[in-house]
Amino acid sequence: MRLTLFAATMVVILLGQAIPSNAGIPVPVEMTCPIGGKKFTFIDTMSSSRWGSRPDGKPYGSWEFPMPVPACPDNGLVMYRQFSEAEIKQLKALLKTPNFQKVRNETTYYRIAWFMRALHDKDDATALWMVNQASWQADGDPEIKARYQREFAEGIATLPKEPESLDWIALQGRAANAWRELGDFERAKQVIASVSTEMLDVPIPAEVVSGTTPSGLGKTITNYEQIMIAKNKRGWLSYFADLKKLIERKDKSSEPIDMIPIREAARKCMDMKEAGSQLNPYCANDAVKQQMDAFQRVQDAIAAERAKPH
Repeated sequence: MRLTLFAATMVVILLGQAIPSNAGIPVPVEMTCPIGGKKFTFIDTMSSSRWGSRPDGKPYGSWEFPMPVPACPDNGLVMYRQFSEAEIKQLKALLKTPNFQKVRNETTYYRIAWFMRALHDKDDATALWMVNQASWQADGDPEIKARYQREFAEGIATLPKEPESLDWIALQGRAANAWRELGDFERAKQVIASVSTEMLDVPIPAEVVSGTTPSGLGKTITNYEQIMIAKNKRGWLSYFADLKKLIERKDKSSEPIDMIPIREAARKCMDMKEAGSQLNPYCANDAVKQQMDAFQRVQDAIAAERAKPH
C-alpha cells in the first residue's frame, strides 16, 4: 500500500490552524482528449492553499476539493494522468463497454477509481481513496454520497490487515468516519476497536539545530523529518480520540464543530451569534474565541470604512 502522502496530511489537518488563505488563481488550459481528439477548456489553478479538513479528509482551502481533473466532454474519459499508447488503445475499447456506460455519468473521481481498476495501474487502497474523494464531490446529493461512502468503507474492510502501517491505520479511521456519517455507529465502533493506535503514541523529538538557512533568516533543523513523522502520528492519535467522541454522541454531521479547523469552527460560531441562536459549547474554546474576536475586528473595520462619507 503506497499512500504515504495521504497519511501525512494529518499534520496539516489537525495541527495547522488559522492560516491566512490565498485565493486560488483560475487558469484556463486548452486540452485535447487523447481519444477522439476533442478539444475543450479546463479551468486549472496556479496556486491554492489548505488549512485543515473535515473528518472525511476533504480539505478546507482556497480552491475546489478534490482538485478538479480534466474529463473529455464527449466520451467521459478522465485525464487523471498521461496514458501510454498501449493504454490509449486499451481505453478506446473500455469506453465502449457496458460496464463503463454504467459509470459514465458518475463524478470524475468515481470514474478515476473505475479506470484505475480497469487498467490495473493502482492498488485497491488507492482506488478506494478515489471513491472517498468522489463522496466529497457528491456533497449536494445525499443519496449518491451515501452510496460512495458505503462502497469506500466496505472496500476498506477487504484490504489485507497491516496493523503496523500508518497508511492502513489512517484508512481505517476514514472508514470508521464513513460509517459514522452513514449513521451506523456500531459498525464505526467495530472498525475503531479493530485498530491498535499504540504506534501513534510517540513523543515529538526536540529540535536539533545545526545552523541557519542560506538566507540567514531561519534555522536548519537536522531532524525535521523525524519531528514531522512524530507530529503526524500524534495527529492521527488525536483523530481517533475525537472520532470516538462523535460516535458516542451519535453525531452524523460531515462538519462537526469540534473536529474541523479552528477558523471554520469560529465561522460557524459567528453564524450562530449573528442568527441569535444558542452557541455551541465548543464556541467557548479559547482558540475559537480568539478567532471569533479576529473575525469581529475585521467586520468592525469594514463597517467603519463603509460608514465613512465618500
